[in-house]
Amino acid sequence: MVYTDMNLSEMNDASVFWDWYPLMCDVNVYVPKDIPKINKDNVQNGSLIFIKTDLLRNSGKSRKWRSEILKRLNELWLRWKIQVHIVCHNSDYPCPSPYENHKATLDRDEILTIFSNQVDADHQFEKTKVYSIAQGIAVDTGKFKEAQKLWESKTEWDKKENKMVLTPGHWDYGRNAHNEDLSPRQKWYPELQKKYSETDWFIGFPEDHRILGSDWYALLDRYKYQITIPGLFGCQVNRLWEGLIHGCVPIQRRNCWLWSSGVEELCETHNIPSVWVDDWDELKDMKDELFQREFDFSSVIETFKMSYWRDFIYEKIGR
Repeated sequence: MVYTDMNLSEMNDASVFWDWYPLMCDVNVYVPKDIPKINKDNVQNGSLIFIKTDLLRNSGKSRKWRSEILKRLNELWLRWKIQVHIVCHNSDYPCPSPYENHKATLDRDEILTIFSNQVDADHQFEKTKVYSIAQGIAVDTGKFKEAQKLWESKTEWDKKENKMVLTPGHWDYGRNAHNEDLSPRQKWYPELQKKYSETDWFIGFPEDHRILGSDWYALLDRYKYQITIPGLFGCQVNRLWEGLIHGCVPIQRRNCWLWSSGVEELCETHNIPSVWVDDWDELKDMKDELFQREFDFSSVIETFKMSYWRDFIYEKIGR
């Protein structure tokens, strides 16, 4: 499913999914050939522009594309005092991000607000306001009723087993052409297995293990927690949302290797159950308290509605 095949009128009945975000925007810059759409004929003061995060990176061809985007936004501001809001999504890359030099390039008068699925917690912009938004998952037809069905059939919290399950697969994600480890998965998977595989409260998997969706969902429905490991760049992964819809609370680390996760702020803002640690060693001391902890799940199902995030964005920009 890609956004060009979707109908905006269907959003009220849709579950949260990344391909919906371009549809709620006034201008979509999804690929480089879309960049010329940023012009005075298409963009008015307060317009909401979707920009795929890859186009705002500071390396390779992306540097040229970002330069052209910023040039066009700057021209709109200087000549016509047009300020815009931006949605960055459909990518594992964070925005804002310090190592992409976003502080110097995106914190500017012409950009009022940035909404992004991957936000570095260390973003400290002075001019541009930054908000985290949901990544979401694809559920069957993309209809909210499919997510609601999963939610209503889940095992209730007090009936779940007191165990933590480690998200399986893709240990090698993040290696570069020189076979160098660039993501936390190569370190944290083996670290967690070594620390806790002999305990009776940790469920792990062999390095090359792959698990089918239905089998994985059954584990999420059975256990209270899933330990969610980020990829090379993206701290907000689909596994987080897969767990939540089954009433399985994600456990995540704040430090995500190259940067700090902004997902904690997202969870706090939208009352999404989650547990955060600074080091995996904390789990052994926290486990007894965690298995007795109660969570407020009342907001979870609302955050699976695409209309919830549309309304959140529109409210922040005054629509």
